[in-house]
Amino acid sequence: MVKKILLFCFIFLLSLQVISDSDFGWHLRVGEYIANSKSIPKTDIFSFSQPDYHYVYHSWGAEVLIYIAYFLYGLSGVSVFYALILTLSIFFLYKTVLLTQKDTQPAIFLFLTLLASSIAGGRTRIFGFLMLTILYYFFTKFQMQKSKLIYLTPFIFFLWVNLHASFILGFFILILFLLADIVQRKKLDKKIFALLPLSIITAVINPYFLKASVQAVQMSLNSYGISSSNADWQSLLNPKSSGWIFVVFIICTAVFVQLFKIKINYLSKFLLTIFLLLSIISSRFTIALLVFFT
Repeated sequence: MVKKILLFCFIFLLSLQVISDSDFGWHLRVGEYIANSKSIPKTDIFSFSQPDYHYVYHSWGAEVLIYIAYFLYGLSGVSVFYALILTLSIFFLYKTVLLTQKDTQPAIFLFLTLLASSIAGGRTRIFGFLMLTILYYFFTKFQMQKSKLIYLTPFIFFLWVNLHASFILGFFILILFLLADIVQRKKLDKKIFALLPLSIITAVINPYFLKASVQAVQMSLNSYGISSSNADWQSLLNPKSSGWIFVVFIICTAVFVQLFKIKINYLSKFLLTIFLLLSIISSRFTIALLVFFT
């Protein structure tokens, strides 16, 4: 127990970083506006030429939390807040791994912390990373132990839709999980399959109703056409970024697994392959890639 506490204390320290997100000021001011006005804006509050332009603040919940952390402790408070979210995400990955094996090497999770920190640390996408790790933990625990935590899935999507637009990616992954469950059982479990429509219903419970989902889909499809100017939308193999190192590492790991005939279930292989290919198209999928790589 002491070793585990020390491990996650060290992971927390590794997660601390100076806030360098170019969107931070924007997120902070949105959170400040919501906190002071006690209302969630539906139009572009920063536009002087089009103040009535309809806009979806898909991270409004995260922005309020960011503002509270800043209001209480300044930039240091925001850094600590982000570090706590990242540490909690790694904790759920750790718990997921322990479901499939009795023990694991702490060094692996220190390495994963550095990877996750470079991919999602200090940015609102960290909330999507947290929600995904929780969802994956719930599903794995259900598969291994028939845990009833899986029935909290709709609540996870209720939180997710109000924290970050990556909830739409969560639906895609949830569908894959449910299909995998059908293949494994060779029959449809109605209670488990009902989680999908229930999660869709809870995802509608947000200030923007269906508009939040529409914008999330548009962002996922990159319909705003900003890939040429925003590295986040470009391929993970972009030579101007360090993402290609992660890709090479994954490929080398896959070769190692094949050479030494390490047993990995087909769902894990499938998810890793799918999100590796998607990340090569757009680095926006790297969060999911990191989860399934683990």
